[in-house]
Formats: sequence, structure tokens, C-alpha cells
Amino acid sequence: MNEIYIAIEAKSKHSLQVAIHNFASEINDKGELIKVLYALPLIVSTFSEQISPITIGSIKIVDIVWYEYEHLIWGVGESFRQILKRNKSLRKEGELLEEFEKVVLNSAYGKGRQSFVMLLGQYGDHRQVKTLKQLLKDEEVQGHAIYSLRHIGTAEAQDDIRPFLESKTTWIRNEAKKYFKKLEKQRV
Repeated sequence: MNEIYIAIEAKSKHSLQVAIHNFASEINDKGELIKVLYALPLIVSTFSEQISPITIGSIKIVDIVWYEYEHLIWGVGESFRQILKRNKSLRKEGELLEEFEKVVLNSAYGKGRQSFVMLLGQYGDHRQVKTLKQLLKDEEVQGHAIYSLRHIGTAEAQDDIRPFLESKTTWIRNEAKKYFKKLEKQRV
């Protein structure tokens, strides 16, 4: 975990990416994982100047811009996913899920929160529903919140998700449809 702080101090994006990737295979202790989350504000302040437009093939998409810190924070969330995937005892760890909720509610982390929102759906339960419903109002993560509410399988968010059946964004509209299909299956 020290490599993360060293890379941030050196302002080395590449070293930080390597450290983020490596901590997924090195850390399995809840306390150490939470310490990694404490580095997120430093990542934002260190890498907020750098903009990374999304490029598909040779076409640059200018209306979707990710800051470097968003990519890096998203990578931290992905590393957490790998850790939780192999370590069942951490999956329902309340303190860890509470820390994820703090991350997703902090709009300063921008689109980097998307992977953490998905973690709440994959490993959370009814305790995360209130947070996920709140995120339906946040354009940067609302589709991911629908995904997570579907995974939790709560009917509590029906009225909040119903307007997304008409979303102009195809993948969000499809997530809303999947949410209601899952509810139908649960009723049968």
C-alpha cells in the first residue's frame, strides 16, 4: 500500500496504476483496504489537472471526458472487486461497505465512483438501497445505481427507476428493463 502513496507523491500515473493493480493481489486485511480508500482525496488533488478524453479506435469522443483521477479511482474499485471476489469473508463486511458508500456519495470522485457503485450491488444488501436510490439523481452514476438495485433485488426502488424506462441512454434504459424483469421473476 505504501507504493500507492509513493506514486501519488511522485505524481506518476503509471506507477500509481501499477500500485493499484498490485494491491489487489497483496492486501486482504480490512483495515489495510480502508487505508487505500483514504488515498482517494490525494489522487483527486494530484491528478485533477489531467484530462483523458475517451477514444474508441481512431474516433475521439469529446462529449465524454474522464479526468485521470477518475480512471485511477475506477481502477481502485476494480481492484476491490477482485479482492472481494476471492475473499468471501470480506464481502459482507459492514465497515467496508460503509466506506464504499462514503466513496459513492462523494461527487468529487466523479465517474471514478462507478466501480464502487457496482460493488454495492454485487456485495451489498437492503442496507445500501437508500444510498443507491439517492444516486439515481446523479447523472455520472445513475445507470450503475440501477444495475446495483437490480442485483440487490429490491422492489423498493420501482417508482424511482420507472422514469429510466424512457431514458435516452440505451444502456441505462436496458438496465431499467432488466430491473423490472427481475422483479417480475421474483413475484412468480
